[in-house]
Amino acid sequence: IYGAGVIGCEYASILSTLKIQINLVNTRDKLMSFLDGEIINTLSQHFTVNQGIHLIHNEIYKSIEATDDKVITTLESGRVIESDYLLFSLGRSGNVNGMNLEKIGIDFNKTRGLIQVNDNYQTNIDNIYAVGDVI
Repeated sequence: IYGAGVIGCEYASILSTLKIQINLVNTRDKLMSFLDGEIINTLSQHFTVNQGIHLIHNEIYKSIEATDDKVITTLESGRVIESDYLLFSLGRSGNVNGMNLEKIGIDFNKTRGLIQVNDNYQTNIDNIYAVGDVI
């Protein structure tokens, strides 16, 4: 599984429970860095000790090649992972297409399409708030 966010971790857990050997490649230095450190450490330990998931941190793919019987993922470090399948679970985009945010001046990340909000879900425009898939 390439991508160790919420969805990647969820599928890693499900598939390992089904006795499928999992390599979980994370582009960051730890799992789900938005969580409390103690939770991250406990989850990482549970994945590796109890579920046998192989965690690979701080890696970015260089190439992915599919053959008739395997997938070869080459990482920028030079490490090569051969597997039967690859689940690519990296990132998500906000659902803001067609909303014309630029027209009313709402700030959003143009790469991922996520509206920028403060702790109260308020956008840069005082009377406009955003929640859900757009943030």
